Amino acid sequence: MPQNIRSEKRYRVPDSTYLHLQSEHDIIGRIIDISAGGMGFEYVQLWDSDKITVSDTSLSINILDSRNYLLKEAPCKVAYCHDIHSESPFAGTVPMFKCGMQFQQLTQTQASQLHAILDACEQRQNRNEIESAFNLSKFAATSGKQDTATAPD
Repeated sequence: MPQNIRSEKRYRVPDSTYLHLQSEHDIIGRIIDISAGGMGFEYVQLWDSDKITVSDTSLSINILDSRNYLLKEAPCKVAYCHDIHSESPFAGTVPMFKCGMQFQQLTQTQASQLHAILDACEQRQNRNEIESAFNLSKFAATSGKQDTATAPD
């Protein structure tokens, strides 16, 4: 397995966040996490030529969600790409891959779009941490106590 060389903080993204890679065939993958330096994503290989290989060649990607483009035509290079092995009986029918992309010389507009994505992911993460802490403290405060509320006479 490849070594993780990312130094920037990475954020999980909503399940509805996708990568569109423009190559011989368009490849659509689900983004797993993202940082200022790059992102990890997974995709299903539909054509033999859909196998992404590691090289120094710059590729153009788009990041989109279910409603619109979040980052357009960003130059990237492939940092790693490997098969995803699964114990599922269906795993052998369609090849799946997990890849890492490294951003390359983003324009000022692309850098602003990327920072907007990262800010939204950070806010989402902070909200989830607050909700988790609230739910945990609420659980801790009520665990082991019987319901003392009674109906009025």
